[in-house]
Amino acid sequence: MNIQTTRLLRWISDEELQITLVCGSSDRSYPRSATPVQLPGCIAEASFVLVPEILACGAEKVLIDVDSCNCEKTDEGDAGAGSDGESAAGLGDTGVRDRFAAWRGLLGDAVAEFEGDEPRFRKAEVISAEDPPVSRRALFGLGAGSSLPIDPTLSDDERLLKALDALGIPADRANEFAPPPQAAPLVADGCIACGVCVAACPTGSLELQTINEGAAEQTTLVHDRISCVSAGECIKLCPETALSLSQPLSWTNVAQGRVALTTFETTKCRKCGAMYPRDGQDLCPTCRRKADNPFGYWLPPGFERKNRG
Repeated sequence: MNIQTTRLLRWISDEELQITLVCGSSDRSYPRSATPVQLPGCIAEASFVLVPEILACGAEKVLIDVDSCNCEKTDEGDAGAGSDGESAAGLGDTGVRDRFAAWRGLLGDAVAEFEGDEPRFRKAEVISAEDPPVSRRALFGLGAGSSLPIDPTLSDDERLLKALDALGIPADRANEFAPPPQAAPLVADGCIACGVCVAACPTGSLELQTINEGAAEQTTLVHDRISCVSAGECIKLCPETALSLSQPLSWTNVAQGRVALTTFETTKCRKCGAMYPRDGQDLCPTCRRKADNPFGYWLPPGFERKNRG
């Protein structure tokens, strides 16, 4: 999340407003009771977590001005036609109405469509979502009650789940209305506990956990689905191609949080200390190869040197 969204949420948390979200392409005016907040882009392209976060941060209600969107309309006016032959009038509303319907379905009466008329007098100041009038103390969490209920540095998936929890909405409801979660549906087969995937994950969503049970050690590769953003580095860099993708995850799956991908017995290499699956040897496969051929080159299985000449 960027600093502009953080400012917006802190302002809402301080003021507990009923706000009206306005498309970035809008040039409409609003009555003072509306508290219009103009997004930097189209409402249809705003992060889905935005409205749940706004409500979780204390907003009384969120109104969506569906008719404020002019993003997909041509410059020729309502009488013109788009490149696909459709009338230009109303093209900008389609994506916004779909997004509004999804927010309304998930959040209920806390979200409504703005239906006010443009005022002739006493117009409200349209507030930029990127620069709301938040105090410096509130911005840095120094004012009374100005701390946010949701950590703005978390992933979109985690913030949405936390917002729904704060609003008393079960995660299962998101399956019907929210976009699919970002988390990768990882499965593991053939893991050797090398730790490459753990080091490669940019969000720290993978972890190797080792538990000593008497003489044996149990190692588990754990995947935190909530913080995962499907960067794909774990699959790309795994030297054993042990990680792959299964069926897409639902919000119910993601809400489970940390899950075990695979568990197996491991031991530590006598020479280098690296963990590897227990196979009765006291050296890991890498140290074994070096011990068997200390002065030569090791070629991967299946590689055949071609004779020349």
